Amino acid sequence: MDREALVPIGEELEHATGSQHQRLHDRWPQETALLFPRAAGNPDGRHPMGDQNHRRALRRRLKRCGIRAEHGQPVRLTPHQRRHALGTQLTGTSPKKSHGGSWTTTRTR
Repeated sequence: MDREALVPIGEELEHATGSQHQRLHDRWPQETALLFPRAAGNPDGRHPMGDQNHRRALRRRLKRCGIRAEHGQPVRLTPHQRRHALGTQLTGTSPKKSHGGSWTTTRTR
């Protein structure tokens, strides 16, 4: 199911995205439609970053930022969970754990 969705972003993310586009343009002047293309074996910039590379980059970023879980262990976050967190934030809903152990979603505004 392909569909386009517009996501509002702040100035800091707009600047970071612009910087990433500039780095991509410096490497692939012919333009690439990808924000995160594969770094190796990608002469024209048309191949996306692989799932495992994305996961490794996310883990490194979380570690560099010092984000830890409840008891100090490293946070385990997947790109898919990150996407859902953004969707939850944009829709103004908050996941709540029900008594049966499943998650429900409630509107917060």
